[in-house]
Amino acid sequence: GDAFCGVAEHTHTEVCYEEGNECTLEEHTHIESCYSDITADLETADDWEMSFADVERGKTTAENMVLLAKSQLGYTESEKNFQVDSDGVRQGITRYGQWYGNPYGDWSTMFVMFCMDYAGVEDVPLNAGAESLRLEWAENGLFKSCEEYAPMVGNIVFLNKLSENEDITANAVGIIVDVTETEIKVIEGDVDSKVAETT
Repeated sequence: GDAFCGVAEHTHTEVCYEEGNECTLEEHTHIESCYSDITADLETADDWEMSFADVERGKTTAENMVLLAKSQLGYTESEKNFQVDSDGVRQGITRYGQWYGNPYGDWSTMFVMFCMDYAGVEDVPLNAGAESLRLEWAENGLFKSCEEYAPMVGNIVFLNKLSENEDITANAVGIIVDVTETEIKVIEGDVDSKVAETT
């Protein structure tokens, strides 16, 4: 596709250095970030509030958390408006990042914060990082381990999806939408770049 960096590709050749020929073009080769359209997929509060405008409100905050999370299923981060980080990872802009003020950040936790805010949750620490949020909640008596708490629909669950050992460090957050004796179903943001239900 077209590059949006505003700089034409140019590689200096012998012609650029010939006497009497002063090349004024900047040497430039397009890289991945040149193809990001920073005007694409920008949203305002009106836009994201429209995404759940038809959702009927429940009787409790927990119900509203679930309803809001379900209303966002299938949302995907932008493929047109993105940044490439220092590790070469491409991060698309999201409505949750725009809402939080970190448009291109990892958005698992920001998705949950977004749902909490619009569900009417008040007086709890907010943080864009899963582990930072878990530590803040633990400090404020809001976090319980698996051994001391039975999960309920509408709860927030902190997940470690990168380690198979018993490390409790969180790197993702989800909203519990169903509980059985053997499993929980959650809705998460930033699962393969979209909002998805996982078990």
